[in-house]
Amino acid sequence: MKSILATSALALVLATSVVADASAWTRKSTTTGTYGNTVNRSVSGNCAGGTCSRSATTVGPYGRTATHSGSTSCAGGTCTHSGATTNAYGNTVTRNGAVSCYGGTCNQSSTTTGAYGRSVTHQGTVTVQP
Repeated sequence: MKSILATSALALVLATSVVADASAWTRKSTTTGTYGNTVNRSVSGNCAGGTCSRSATTVGPYGRTATHSGSTSCAGGTCTHSGATTNAYGNTVTRNGAVSCYGGTCNQSSTTTGAYGRSVTHQGTVTVQP
């Protein structure tokens, strides 16, 4: 009888944690190259309150590691994104952008800033014809 109660309690706790994290996800993969070198990638993310976040770690040959994190949120016809990637040598690249759509026209702008402070800005417009 005690084991049935313990099993039921464990099932309830697990079910509650699954419902609480229903929008969270993880993914892991391993890729092996032709010379036997492996790359391990671990990615996780979640969505809540109109914002989705994601983080990833990639470990390549010789233990070299790169990380990425970013988030995207949408409200009122505009979606914004910000993210950063850091390579195995500690250099970081950031990207911030936005897309807004109204009446069949979408405007996009983004800025990418490299490890030495150099930036590139991109802007564009797409119009959908009925």
